[in-house]
Amino acid sequence: MNDERPAATLLEKTIGIVGVGLIGGSIAAALKKRGFGGQIIGIGRSAARLQEAQAAGHIDEFTTDVAEAAANCDLMI
Repeated sequence: MNDERPAATLLEKTIGIVGVGLIGGSIAAALKKRGFGGQIIGIGRSAARLQEAQAAGHIDEFTTDVAEAAANCDLMI
């Protein structure tokens, strides 16, 4: 799938991605690549892995608290 259109439906929303490894990190990176203008919150157990994903530019912020993230997200993946 080589569709380069922006993810327009959720442009100003907050998306939480549980797990920023291979699958979650790839979803976050694809959203950023396609021009997603909202906020991406990474959720996971390892603060170190979350910091790596943030440093790579895949997520905007992170938390290890799923309930906290759910309260602040429009969509959780």
